[in-house]
Amino acid sequence: MTNGIGGNGKRREIPVHRAEERGREKRADERESTSAQESAAETSAEEVSTSVEPAPSPKPVGESADAGARTEQTTPVESGQDAAAQAPANDREGELMAEIERLQAERDEHYENWLRARAELDNYRKRIQRELDENARYAAVPVVQDMLPVLDNIRRAVEAARQSKRVDELLQGIEMIVQQFEEVLIKHNAVPIESVGQPFNPELHEAVQKVETEEHPPMTVIHEVQRGYKLHDRLIRPSKVVVATRPEGTDTDKQGGGATPEESK
Repeated sequence: MTNGIGGNGKRREIPVHRAEERGREKRADERESTSAQESAAETSAEEVSTSVEPAPSPKPVGESADAGARTEQTTPVESGQDAAAQAPANDREGELMAEIERLQAERDEHYENWLRARAELDNYRKRIQRELDENARYAAVPVVQDMLPVLDNIRRAVEAARQSKRVDELLQGIEMIVQQFEEVLIKHNAVPIESVGQPFNPELHEAVQKVETEEHPPMTVIHEVQRGYKLHDRLIRPSKVVVATRPEGTDTDKQGGGATPEESK
């Protein structure tokens, strides 16, 4: 035990264990104050280091951020590489879209031109068909116009025959009409077929009779019953003719080479 002086001037005794406890409490308080100062210093250092840390880099485009999910941060180098890889893809896609639009416009233009050409062709065909029908309908107009003067002359000849009794004048008028008629046919390329004196041609002649004669070679046309005509190179009608033949017995005598019964006597 230790001795102590009280307030009344008396000495009082202090237990030893009480003094030791107070010493330990004092040392504990000093240690706590020291640790508090160190903690404060560390906290200030952490605040300073936190204030100078770089800001986190932005997330890449297209990355979905889920609430409450863990996100990964990318560095600026990786973000630049992704953007550089996406740039050619975007350019290629733009070129393809432009090419598609160009081809579609070209297709529409060709289709419109085809429709226009088809309509023009249909109109041309219809116009040509109308013209052909009209030409076929009025194809005989030139012939009729040239035949009307001939008909007028025939009527004049009939009227003259009624008033006059002279046959020679009537015959002369008819001959003039026939000549005029021939001229009209020739004008329209209807050419008469020459038959008399020509060899018989089955493509142009039609034999209606055979006559035995020695005056003309066999199979020669000696008379024309009906005149035939051709239009350009086409046969309109054949000529009806009489053909010469050799008399009977002539060929037999020549082939035998002998004399007749009267000469043998």
